[in-house]
Formats: sequence, C-alpha cells, structure tokens
Amino acid sequence: NSARSCGTPIQIMRTTDFETLKKLQNLASDADPTSSIDFTRNQQRLYELIESAAKRRASDIHLKIDQEAAHLYLTIKGDFIYLNDMQREEADSLMIAAFNACKTGDKQYNPLKFRATRLDNSPDFVLPRGVQSLRLQFSPLDNAGRELVARLLYMSGDDDLKDVDSLGYEPPQIDALHIMRRQAYGIILISGPTGSGKSTTLKTALERTWLERKGRAKLVSIEDPPEFAIRGCSQLPIESGANLEEKAEAFTRAMSATLRMAPHIIMVGEIREAIAAKLTFDAAKTGHLVWTSVHANTALDTINRLADMHVRRVDLEDPKLMRGLIAQRLVKIVCPHCSLPFRDAVSRNVVDLHGGTDRRAEDPGVDPWLIDFYKGLGPALTGNIRLARNNGCEHCRDSEGKSTGHIGRRVIAETVVPTDSLLKAAVSGHVADARAEWLAPPGAFTMLEHGLFRVLSGEVDPRDLTYAGDVTRDIDVARIGALIELLTQDRGGRR
Repeated sequence: NSARSCGTPIQIMRTTDFETLKKLQNLASDADPTSSIDFTRNQQRLYELIESAAKRRASDIHLKIDQEAAHLYLTIKGDFIYLNDMQREEADSLMIAAFNACKTGDKQYNPLKFRATRLDNSPDFVLPRGVQSLRLQFSPLDNAGRELVARLLYMSGDDDLKDVDSLGYEPPQIDALHIMRRQAYGIILISGPTGSGKSTTLKTALERTWLERKGRAKLVSIEDPPEFAIRGCSQLPIESGANLEEKAEAFTRAMSATLRMAPHIIMVGEIREAIAAKLTFDAAKTGHLVWTSVHANTALDTINRLADMHVRRVDLEDPKLMRGLIAQRLVKIVCPHCSLPFRDAVSRNVVDLHGGTDRRAEDPGVDPWLIDFYKGLGPALTGNIRLARNNGCEHCRDSEGKSTGHIGRRVIAETVVPTDSLLKAAVSGHVADARAEWLAPPGAFTMLEHGLFRVLSGEVDPRDLTYAGDVTRDIDVARIGALIELLTQDRGGRR
C-alpha cells in the first residue's frame, strides 16, 4: 500500500517472511530522498518565510517549482506579487519541511501527489506571532514541477465582538443581515471567490448572533479545516480525504456528529459537492439555522450553483428555507494622504502615479474606456474620486517599509432576503425578473453598485473596482444618483 501511494506500480506479489520484509523496509528508509535533509535548518528557513509574509499581512505564500528554477510569490491585498527565484533543491527542501511539520496521514512526502493539509502551532513547529495556522495545498505540475500554496490564517487581535459594519457593510445591508440572523431555522448562504472574506464574515455573523442571544444558543461548525477561532462555537474539523468518496464520508460523519450535539445554529464552512449540499439543507429543514458559503459570482447566482449540486427545486423555491443570500468581494482602500484627484490625473495636471516629483504624468495608468465612463457621469458625481499612488507614502507603509498607496481592504456586498416570487423566478430561469424584484425597494443595491459608491466617495481607486465587475456594462447609470443619496444619508444618520 505504501508503494502504491508513492506511485510505484505493483506487477508481482509474493508472500515472504518477516525478516525479509524488515530488510526491505530498511533499504527503503535508506533510499528515502528526505533522509539527508537537515530539517532543523530548513524549518528555520520556513519559519522566516512565514514570518516575513505575516509582517506584510500576506494572505497566501506561493512556492512554484518548474524545470529550471523555483519562484516565490505572495498574495497581498488581493495582488499576486513576485518576490524572488531560488534553486529547485532549496524550494523542495522548504516543501518537505512544511509537509513534515504538518499532522498528516501520510508519513512520506510525495511530490507527485495532491495533498491538502494544515500546519498548526505545535511544540515541533512554533508559528510566528499573530499566525494561527496555515492551510497548505501541495499540487504536482506538468514536467516534474510542483507548487505549494500556503494560506495564512491570522489570530484575531480584538477582544470586542464586532458586527459586520466593521467589515464595510452599509446600513441597509446590516438591516437585511439582522433579519437573517433572527430566524429560528433555514439556510443563509454567503458567496464569493477564494479570498473574498467569506470566512471572516461567517465568523463575525456567528459571534454577533451568539452575543445577541446572550450565549443561550449552541453553535457548532463543520470546517475543512477551521480557519478562525469562533467564540461560543464548537468547531469540528473534517478529516482530510484523498478523494471525493473519502471526503463525502468524512462530511457525513461530521454532520451526524453535529446533529447529535443538539445545536441551535450550524455553520458549514463551504458547500462544494452534492452530498454536502443535501446534508446541509437537511439540517436546515430540521429546526436549525445554518450558515454556509459557496463559490458563486452573485447572490442570485447562488441559486443556480445549488441547482447544479442537485438541490431539489422545491427547496430552492421555499423562502422559509432560503432565508438569505449574500455575495461579497474585498476592494483596496486608497491612502487618503497620498492619493491623487482623478480629475487632475486624467487631465495630466499632477505628477505621475509612480511617485515621481519632478515631471508631469504622461500616462496616469487609467484605461481610456474607464476615463470615458467616469467623465460621462459629470463633475458633480466624480469630484471626490481618488487614484492610488503606486509607491505610496509614509502613512501606508507595511511593517517592512513597503508602500503601495493603499491602507487596507473593505467589503463590497449585496444582500437578498428572498421572497416566494423572487425564488420562483430565479429557479425558473427568469433571473432578470428576480433581479428587478430584488432591486425595486429602496435600500437594495448590487455589489458592483456598492463598489461604485466607494469609488465616487473617494475610498476606492476606479482601477481596483474592475476586478469586481465591469461598470460600463453592469451599472444602470439612472440608479446612481438615488444610490448615492441613500448611502450618504444612511452613513451620516447612523454614525
């Protein structure tokens, strides 16, 4: 079995005595490519890499090995940033050190095998301050390459239980979330791509629910693996599986255990497969309020994703079961100290965005189609737009002294409290009708409209919003004036 797991083909099987097996095992140990590695030295280098990434508040470390060399990247505030190259052998040693520091079912590192695992604080490997754990994905690549992606999970440094407004949700959205949170049963789904902050929103919503119910509601989560410590919640890790069948069995066992723990509220970290969708909906139909996440582009697209996972139509059309739909992204906030007025930049009346001080900007780095769109809105709407200066200033430096012109990230989101007619329209494929019903009442707006409001308020560089959607195609310009008035009044009235 060990030979098969390492990719060695088995052609002939014979019975033999124990002594012969022991000699073969010793020979295999001597041939182990990891046996000559100095793990103490490599673990120290691994620690330093994690520490450096954490100081820059990176969300991911990417270590990629190809035929010629290895390449190191970080994901910082959503940007994929190249750091440096290194020798293949050096990168492979780091991967082996990371693998051996994890509590995994495999005893031997295999570069030809997919493996998802987790690196936790332990006596054998102490993580840098502020880092709770790392979620690791080892993946083989073509031409004998391989890649390690390590997601850094940070400890919460705040003892106060905050609400979702601290993440960037607007007052009308918070009202919708309050409606969702007070339900006794049903399912609430948060959608978005990897790195959109879904786990943080789930944690915040659950902790706030626990606080609002004065600790009298039992919370249980099922996660693969747990990303954050959630106050008031019993967190069940799902056992790692080598294939879909093993993962399905592990999820089934975890859900059965959860239901036997008599929870009021259940959180499922993410729905990926049909069996997880079925069991999650079954839990929501048996007197539990269930929070979960799914990968989908928009809140309404979540319904189609669930249909793809064979959730029954009668369940998708039931507003007493489908309690809430949320979609979100994270956008970078420009530094208020060094950002530049959009109007001046595009008319070439300012220094260049790359940080120069002696010459005029020949190209502000804004695509012409984007300039045309915002100019078309008129000066009354665009007077507050700001562009991030690429090299930043002393106010937007990270702990390593690097500046990018941004001071953090905030949520842009959309929230839907479904009605019977909205769900029936969406499930029947009449998405435009469902969208029109959702956006008809005052206070409803799309995720991209939320992002546009942040741009027009001077919080977000218009170039950064392009990663969340195309304003030239997906924005109804006729709605912008009323949207700005609504959100400006709400923000001012609730401060």
